[in-house]
Amino acid sequence: MSEKAVREAVCEYVALRNFEARCQALLRVAGAVVREASVPEVGIFWMSLDGKHFHKKTVRIRDAESYGEFRIMDYPHYSEWSSAQRKVRAWKGREYDEVPRGRVVLRVKPGDNRFVIFMPKELKRFERKVLSEFRIPGSLADFDYSDIHYRMDRKVVERELGR
Repeated sequence: MSEKAVREAVCEYVALRNFEARCQALLRVAGAVVREASVPEVGIFWMSLDGKHFHKKTVRIRDAESYGEFRIMDYPHYSEWSSAQRKVRAWKGREYDEVPRGRVVLRVKPGDNRFVIFMPKELKRFERKVLSEFRIPGSLADFDYSDIHYRMDRKVVERELGR
């Protein structure tokens, strides 16, 4: 690795550590109990429509992979699905895309890092739960309900709600 590449990597690491500290400070201001080990995370999750069941797989933002202008956990939902089913028995026998799911990423822009949470609109009322689970200050988060990957099939929603 060249000296320039090392310098750039160190600068990026320091910038992410500083951003983590900023997130912790914002969470404290909002009244959250923040341990030093509590740093923002990116990753994938599932949540039942009633909010009772939640499963996630995460990585700290400083350990996340670069993907264009994003820091992501490069791990597909289908690879984590068997672990989610072991944790939440109600999901046994279902496919990974039949339970509401989402992904949290960090959009990295100099001076304006923002978390983007992709999830179905059916989970909108649980925004605060997702923010809490991923240790993200609400003031640094944007929710995206338009991504086709996370839209729920109407029949699945009706079945989930018992209609």
